[in-house]
Amino acid sequence: MNTRHLAYKNNNLFLEGVSLARVAEGVGTPFYAYSRADIEDRVLAYEEAFQAVPHVVCFAVKACSNIAIGKVMSRLGAGADIVSAGELRRALLAGFPPSKIIFSGVGKTRDELALALRAKIRLINVESAEELKVLNEVAQRLKIRAPMSLRVNPDVRAGGHPHISTGTPDNKFGVYFKQIFPLYMWAKDQPYLNPVGIQCHIGSQITRVGPYQRALVVLLDLVRDLRARGVYIQIIDLGGGLGVKYNHERPDSPRHLAQILIPALKKTG
Repeated sequence: MNTRHLAYKNNNLFLEGVSLARVAEGVGTPFYAYSRADIEDRVLAYEEAFQAVPHVVCFAVKACSNIAIGKVMSRLGAGADIVSAGELRRALLAGFPPSKIIFSGVGKTRDELALALRAKIRLINVESAEELKVLNEVAQRLKIRAPMSLRVNPDVRAGGHPHISTGTPDNKFGVYFKQIFPLYMWAKDQPYLNPVGIQCHIGSQITRVGPYQRALVVLLDLVRDLRARGVYIQIIDLGGGLGVKYNHERPDSPRHLAQILIPALKKTG
């Protein structure tokens, strides 16, 4: 863990001034220890970096579904990115408001989509033409208009490990960016679909801001082209986030990320 709250004192490891050896004596091993202060630092770093534009900082619940940790982040104003009905229920229990919950991921079932629509979450990120049709069927049956986006494959190589790269045509995720227009036009004409967003996720453990800048350029060009076709995108979801230090990495900061994204976002309007 790369945190100022974790330190050795006299060869003993302390987290927020608490001896982890003492904790181990009390609860046994193995155990998980989390730093509330570190979590708060990281959430607030993103919140402060992007305060110049309307935004929602979403935590990927699949990374840690601990409800107590979710409560810490929800109280700070963060949102939740979920990939299952179970994660939706956990996010709600943790206090994340439905207006700040985004449903991502492949393989969503009809029951999961129905649960998300009834909960009135902020956005459903659709991965394929097939899923778009399923979402339309569920929304029609429930007579609930579905706020949705397409996950776009922007053909951006993030430079991370190839096994966790998800933004190129070689990867199975999302709709290739040149093929999204017929799907958005079809969605626009469906009474129970509301195409308000566009999303991409180019990979994990990305430690430099450059790939996100390149991905945003692609998305903003698509937003302008969609606007000319009568589809007005209100939400841009860049997915992922900056990687962490495992060995000798020196990840860019949320402030660096905001500095390269906000000017382009403001210019687009």
